[in-house]
Amino acid sequence: MYILETNSFKYYLGERLLFKLPALKLHTKSRIGLIGLNGSGKTTLLELLAGIRPIPAAAKIICKTTMTILPQLKERLSKSGGETTQTYILQALKQQSGLLLADEPTNNLDMDHLLWLEKELRHYSGALILVSHDRDFLDALCNEIWALDDKQLQIYQGNYSNYQQQKIISEKTHDQAYRKYIMQKTHLETAFSAKQQQAQKAVKTTKISLSEARITGAKPYFAKKQKKLQ
Repeated sequence: MYILETNSFKYYLGERLLFKLPALKLHTKSRIGLIGLNGSGKTTLLELLAGIRPIPAAAKIICKTTMTILPQLKERLSKSGGETTQTYILQALKQQSGLLLADEPTNNLDMDHLLWLEKELRHYSGALILVSHDRDFLDALCNEIWALDDKQLQIYQGNYSNYQQQKIISEKTHDQAYRKYIMQKTHLETAFSAKQQQAQKAVKTTKISLSEARITGAKPYFAKKQKKLQ
């Protein structure tokens, strides 16, 4: 059962394209790791899905469940960073929404609190979209990776380690395809140059007298040949 679906759409900040999304589908067991460079649009994407940020006119987002967004925690109270973050996360988990959007929940966590969070999210009953730079954390929790790269969202099945392997294979395949393209391009350019030379020779051959052309019919013949070669 799908709990959230979108169509394919582009999102702009002013006149600048931030990213282009494919059609997305989340089911009740989705555990998605959302990765990308800083500024690639990870937080913006979460806010679009959560309805916090207005969506483009061409976009369509259908959510069939309750949703909780856990924004990045940037403030620290009198408690330690880990305790503050833990309290903050617990408030979100208590809502038991069908979909939890967690933006960098591992920030300010020491190892003990990190292990606690991993355990809590592992047993979370709803679906999860998790933004994190912690590869081990993504490996432990995710069954799908959404990678924002070069203004495109690419979807990979499996955890972060699976994503890395698939990306390496994809890059190798791309390199091989590019090398094949260059070889074909060179071959076609060489063939084109040879045909151009043949066409030019045909032009020179047609430079015969009108009387000769009338007698032999050569001019129409070479004209047709030239046209065909061109």
